[in-house]
Amino acid sequence: MSDYNFAYIGMGAAFLMIALGAMAFGVWGIYTIATGGTGEVESTGADIEAFECSDEAFSGDPEFPGDPDHETDREILSATEVASVNESVDDGTYVFEITMEGTLLDAWATYEDGAELPVTVTDDRATVETQSDDPYRLWIDNAADGITRTELTICPDSF
Repeated sequence: MSDYNFAYIGMGAAFLMIALGAMAFGVWGIYTIATGGTGEVESTGADIEAFECSDEAFSGDPEFPGDPDHETDREILSATEVASVNESVDDGTYVFEITMEGTLLDAWATYEDGAELPVTVTDDRATVETQSDDPYRLWIDNAADGITRTELTICPDSF
């Protein structure tokens, strides 16, 4: 009879270990969802954080200036769909080029006061050239997983 008791105790311990493991995995999953990820984001090669403005540097909230022929599926305020970034300063002209994942549809830029900047779109690259080091807001529509509008605030004085 005691052999059966040890078998039941062993099975009970095994079930308890499995249940504790499942509970720990569930707690980790909830934590991951609540905090927005594991922190191990695959880099797309774009180091855009170096050029983005802080809230103190860009206090304006300009309206979106575009009138696109397409509807967006989602709008994001981060550089998750940016493939690459190139910046330069040449004779006082700040040049900012950004390449997106998927197909770049259109791009727009404005200063804090709403004054528009010209944006050149060629292939999957948007280029903003400005003589001013004032920060500006850049909106980019691209088609990768649906149509996404990315909103970035760029500080040319950090080039």
